[in-house]
Amino acid sequence: MLKPFQEYIYELSKPSEFRIKLAGINPVGEVMDRIKNALDTYQLESISAVKRLPIQEHREFPQWGPCECWTFDVKVAYPVNAVQIRQVVKERAQLNPDWICVRNLLEAEMTDEQEAHGRDHTGALLDEEEM
Repeated sequence: MLKPFQEYIYELSKPSEFRIKLAGINPVGEVMDRIKNALDTYQLESISAVKRLPIQEHREFPQWGPCECWTFDVKVAYPVNAVQIRQVVKERAQLNPDWICVRNLLEAEMTDEQEAHGRDHTGALLDEEEM
């Protein structure tokens, strides 16, 4: 089933928003400049302030154990997916790919909210046989 042409054009013109989470490297100064230059590939429209997360085990970086992480949101004009954003940041900003996690902004907000309220699972944890 094909989409109408106008719907297709609307989806192409809609900006894409992502949440980037970095472990092990603080994205300030020259590092942030390299990230911005890399994201200009997809016509970077905006970038939020960098937020430092507490030192803890992060689900996105299990191999690092408790580590410092930083997160920020970006908006790009071109239609792109999270894999392409991660790839361009890895290659052009020259960052270790193990330090980068990119998620769609809506998905990231929903997941973060569920985790904050303890709803990242169904039912009581103590009812599970594995526990």
